[in-house]
Amino acid sequence: MTVKEAIQKRKTTKRYKDGKEITEAQIATLIDAGHLAPSANNLQNSKIIVVKSAAARKEYAQGFEGFNQLNINQSQALFILVGTPWKMEMLNNGQRIYDADIHAYDVSEAKKREFINGIMTYYATFSGYTDSLDIYSSAIQFSFMVLQATELGFDSTPMLGIKKNALEKFLLDKGDIKQGERVNMAFTIGYADSDAPENKMHGRIRVPKEQIYKIV
Repeated sequence: MTVKEAIQKRKTTKRYKDGKEITEAQIATLIDAGHLAPSANNLQNSKIIVVKSAAARKEYAQGFEGFNQLNINQSQALFILVGTPWKMEMLNNGQRIYDADIHAYDVSEAKKREFINGIMTYYATFSGYTDSLDIYSSAIQFSFMVLQATELGFDSTPMLGIKKNALEKFLLDKGDIKQGERVNMAFTIGYADSDAPENKMHGRIRVPKEQIYKIV
């Protein structure tokens, strides 16, 4: 399957059905796709929580609105994308920036420190997107992963029906996230129930292309 074919095939699934259980190898492939997603200054500031077992999905589903809970319980896996906000990048004089990327540069430690200071100064002073960097990273990860899921034969559902405060507290209590990290996105994958009325209501509706682009 080409990337174009995956884009054309993927659409949001309202109801799933039972199917062959997702394998560890397939989960690893999906994580690889998210791991390779780009991020600003290679901060790699979005991580992935995979909720696979039926018991765990039922438990974690409580952090979502009711209309998403059934979807989670019917799916093969729930993926929660957690971001590291910029205020956490600033901690310990930018240590996480060093650990994520700068440590591997083939330059002196003094030069590495210069790079870190430059990154911190830029995003603290000039960028209007600083507070959203991790959200963008999660969105790109999501795109990579759902297209990979399509190539693997799974259907998918992006979820914004998140009880954000409750879910973040739950994840913090479980030790899944650190204090200050935040939930940015979530999605499920599984096998679409082609007979479900919710999946039959309409096809993929799109406004005319001329309304969404401009070439200059």
